[in-house]
Amino acid sequence: MKRMLNGRRKREQAAGTIKEIGKKMLCTLKKPVSYAAEMAENEAGNDGFKLIVTKAVVLTVIILLVAVSIGKKLQGWIEIPYGNVLLMMVAVTLGADWLKTALLRVFNGVFKGNASKNAMYAVVGTRAVYDLATILVTVILFKFVDVIALGTGAALVLLGIYVEFAAYIHVVEMNEDKKVIAFFIAKICTLIIALLVVVALGKDILYIISNWNNIGYYMN
Repeated sequence: MKRMLNGRRKREQAAGTIKEIGKKMLCTLKKPVSYAAEMAENEAGNDGFKLIVTKAVVLTVIILLVAVSIGKKLQGWIEIPYGNVLLMMVAVTLGADWLKTALLRVFNGVFKGNASKNAMYAVVGTRAVYDLATILVTVILFKFVDVIALGTGAALVLLGIYVEFAAYIHVVEMNEDKKVIAFFIAKICTLIIALLVVVALGKDILYIISNWNNIGYYMN
């Protein structure tokens, strides 16, 4: 009986956590800049970091499910490197977002700006929500029309970048001109490091992608 009660309590806690994160994501989509400011001011909440973790978990699970599905269709013709897939997804989601947060703080210091770690998590967490929405919307639209999906996805990516920068300049105390430079340098450094990690961890995956036409022949 006690075990059943504990199990029910854990399920209720998990459901409450999911509901809470869902509300935060919805607020982020509806009012990204003002809600980023709210998260930045809530030093104890660490809401931005929760959004970053949510994006990492959801995307990693989706990609692993896709990899398992492809592996079953290939029937052993090519072995899917699931371990590398998992590491790469963690690196390009949680790792890249954490790195971006750290670099934003570093360059804030270089340019004599003032922003807390929690404020940077709020900025990157806001972008994480838009990244997740962009991927989900694009994948759904791909079921119907490829061209519309690509166009919509590209537009949403640009929107995500704009929203992230708007949140950044709103929560950081710094010379207005230097904000642009600090943000740009941090983004470029993050992109370069993330690409290097992807190449290092994803050689087998890149090989599979480069030979996708041949693989498709055997899958049919």
